[in-house]
Parts: sequence; structure tokens; C-alpha cells
Amino acid sequence: MKPWLASGLLMSGSALLLRLHVTVKLRAIMELDSACSSEQLACHYKYRSISSLPSHLDSILRLYTYSVAMAGSVESFLKLCCLFCLVATSSGQLSPAFYSRTCPTLQTIVSLTMRTTVLLDPRMGASLLRLFFHDCFVNGCDASVLLDDTATFTGEKNAGPNANSLRGFDVIDTIKTAVELLCPGTVSCADILALAARDGVALLGGPSWTVALGRRDATTASQSAANSNLPGPGSSLSQLIAAFAAKGLNARDMTALSGAHTIGQARCVNFRSHIYNDANVDAGFASQRQRNCPSSGGDNNLAPLDVQTPNTFDNAYFRNLIAFRGLLHSDQELFNNGTQDALVQQYSTNAGAFAADFAAAMVRMGNISPLTGSSGEIRSACRRTYPVAMAVSVESFVKLCCLFCLVATSRGQLSPAFYSRSCPTLQTIVRQTMRTTVLLDPRMGASLLRLFFHDCFGCDASVLLDDTATFNGEKNAGPNANSLRGFEVIDTIKAEVELQCPGTVSCADILALAARDGVALVSVVATSLYLLCSYTDNFACVLDRGD
Repeated sequence: MKPWLASGLLMSGSALLLRLHVTVKLRAIMELDSACSSEQLACHYKYRSISSLPSHLDSILRLYTYSVAMAGSVESFLKLCCLFCLVATSSGQLSPAFYSRTCPTLQTIVSLTMRTTVLLDPRMGASLLRLFFHDCFVNGCDASVLLDDTATFTGEKNAGPNANSLRGFDVIDTIKTAVELLCPGTVSCADILALAARDGVALLGGPSWTVALGRRDATTASQSAANSNLPGPGSSLSQLIAAFAAKGLNARDMTALSGAHTIGQARCVNFRSHIYNDANVDAGFASQRQRNCPSSGGDNNLAPLDVQTPNTFDNAYFRNLIAFRGLLHSDQELFNNGTQDALVQQYSTNAGAFAADFAAAMVRMGNISPLTGSSGEIRSACRRTYPVAMAVSVESFVKLCCLFCLVATSRGQLSPAFYSRSCPTLQTIVRQTMRTTVLLDPRMGASLLRLFFHDCFGCDASVLLDDTATFNGEKNAGPNANSLRGFEVIDTIKAEVELQCPGTVSCADILALAARDGVALVSVVATSLYLLCSYTDNFACVLDRGD
């Protein structure tokens, strides 16, 4: 056994002090082992910054792709494994600067996506804020609420307070896709949700606050906890106070956070009892709401929680309560001769006090039982758990490393069924994207066919690589410069494929399929090419092969 491997496997407790130097050592290995040839996780990049490498066990599959691609040998991969064993046992704390080096563009991506989203659908700001609340109140802020049900897994989406009610999952998916392209395997869905909730409030005129980051994603969910932990629209004041106290939040936090109902809408089924049966409601307001919420039927009819300014985050909600125009029974409980009357009155006249208390309470809510360090995982897609979350020890990690070393030396052959098990949705993803693309730009069918031709003979996706300060690709070769098109289409397909089948499908195969579908869609050739899959992306580019 080589000395470096023995020392890596037999590390003592004192050796864990080397964690602080992991990044430096990894970079050194990268400088020593630069030759590579592997499937690219993003078609533009020849090498990944070492700071974007995933650092915990849940990312072992990605780790293999990165390390072999960048290290270039099985020996180098095992070196990386030993160094990552150090990181696997580390613990983490939330920090606003958590991604400052590993994903510095994160908050920009979230902000830009949220600006577009709220512009098109102002209600989405409230929906994402509620989604974050429903996540944090069920076993902590761990993105468990985002998980889809499967044949063997029951999530929280169909719990009573969530079913046919929660919105915004597609927005989180959109942000995650963009983040994965730039910082693969790095940012948790839990942190993306926390940032999106903050930006949604700010974009509707509310306060902003500093979001501490470093949460990790849950590998489980609890529908029963969602049914029991989330306060309902019929809650009494004492029940509200108790529900928030159970999460470490006091009555002032509860009242401030209830002010989130200054934006958004509620379903008739959640306020029907209040407007028909309660005495502490303004008669004119009740009559107005009854027009769209009959005593029976119309359960999903919507009404604004704040009738004055439904799309502006302000303190009008509290003025509504003083006028007995709270939409939900639980809303009006805050001003009903109880302990929170004085605070409601203060917020109704002092918007600044409400904004400050709301921001502070959001920070405290965001700190409810986060998963950090090596707990949980970093999902590649927010709707499902990552399958390697089973690797929970250094021993398991090393065993997986050894298995992947065998894979690294294996050889394959082209086959139409190559991805039939590892990515069965591949051809559907390509076909759907190409249909939209060719419908909007029929010329793109020809462009992608030409792009594939210019990539072959070799068919290795080398034509997709961008130039860098130290690398000359094929894009600026004479036949290609200012001529080839369709790179962004391949990027779009790759991003969707990575969500479904991370680290599995080569850019070379995506380009081959896109060229085939482009031809079929523009009816230039009325036949489907017999396409053999599993071209391997090639990092070795030669300019004189550009044509």
C-alpha cells in the first residue's frame, strides 16, 4: 500500500486539524494532475474551480466525476478521497458568507429570478414566504417540504395544511437549475428557499434582512408533523402562542410573523367559518367576502388577506385587525381583547417597528433546527433526495471510492439503450426542448445539425468548449468563428438532464440527439437516424480539427 493511502486511511484525531488546509492541498493536486477526459457537468467548462467541489458524503457520485475529470488518474482520485474523508466529519455553522467562495453568484441568481417572478406574478412573493414558513415549522428549515411523494416515500406536500395550497415549487426549481449550472453540488435547496422568501418580501416593499446560510437538505419528510405542527386558520390566540413557542419563538415574534398576511390570498374553505359564524368581524366586510365565498361550495375561491394593499408588504394588515376586518379567525385573534392587542395597535401606527420586528423574527425562524456539517445532503434537484445519502461514515466513503475506481477503468460500447436505466427520460427531455426551440426558431434545426457535423469526426463535444486564458478551443477556428449556433440550446438541455440524471449523460450524446431531433422536426429528412449513444466528452481539442 502506498504511504499516502495508508496515512489517509489511518488518520488519528490530531490529523483532523489538517481540515483547514484541505482546500490548499486539493488545489495542489489539481496543479499536479491536469490531464483529464470525462463527462462534463456543464458543457462550457474545461475545468471546475476546486472551490466548487462538493465536500460531503452525499455528493460522492459528483465527486467521482469531478475528481477523475480533473485529476486524470485513479491514484489522484484516491488522494482526493483521503482528503475528503477529513471534510466528511466536519461540522458547520450558518453564516451569511457561507458560499462567498464556493458560489459567489448565488444571491445574484436568486435576486434576478425573483425579480422576474414577482413582476409576472406578485402573489408569488407571498407564496414563497408561506412555503418557507411551512418548511421551517416541520422539523426545521431543511427543504423537506419540497420533496415529492413517490411509491415508497410520503412527503409533506399532501399534508392537510399544504395540499392544493402551497405554491412556488417551480420557482425554486428554476433557481436551483441556474445555481447547479454555476455551482454544481454546492448550494442546498433549504438555503435557496430562505433567500427566495427574503427577496419576495423585499420586492413587494417589505424589509430585507441578512440570511445566514449553510443549511443542508433533509433526506426525509414527515406528513404527520406537517399536520400537527402548523397552526391552522381556526387557531385561538393561546394555540398560536403555543405553536410558536414550541419552535423557540415568543408571542411578539408570532404577531410580527402573522403580519406576513399583509400579502397573499386565502381560500374560502379557510375563512368561511369566520365570516359566517364569528361575532368579532365587521358586518360589511363579512358581507363583501361572502359574495365570493358561499356557505357551501367554492372552497378554492380566493380572497386577499389584506383587502387594502394585497400586493404591498406594509402594516395595513394590522389596521385591518383593529377595524375587525381580519380575513381568518386566527388573524382576528391577535386583536380580540387579548395579550397582543397593544402590539397590534403599535404596529398599525408604526410601520418601521413592524418591519424591524418582522425581519428579526424571520432571522430567528430561519434558524429553527437547521441541518449543518455532514448532516443531511445537498440535493441535485429539490424535489427528490440524492441516492448516496446512505454513505454516513468515512468507512462507507472509502468503500465507495474503491468501487468507483473500478468504474473509472471500465470501457463501454455505444448502444441505443445505453441510458435506458441510468437516464430513461433523456430522449424525452431532448425532444421536448427541441420542439420548443424549433417552433420559435426553425433555423435552429439546421444550426444544431451543423454543430454536430463540426464536432465530428470524433463526436466528443470538443466543439462546445469555451476558450479560456490557458486553453484554446475550436469555437474560434476559421470554419466556426461567428458562425456556429445552438450552444445555448445544448446548455438548456444539459441543465434539465442534470436535474433528472446528474453526472450521467455526456454533452456529446445530447448534441447527437439534438441534431437528430432538429432534422426530424423541420421535416428535412423523413426518417429517424439510428443513433448510437454514449460518446465520451473529450477535453483534448485541436484547432486543425475545427472543421
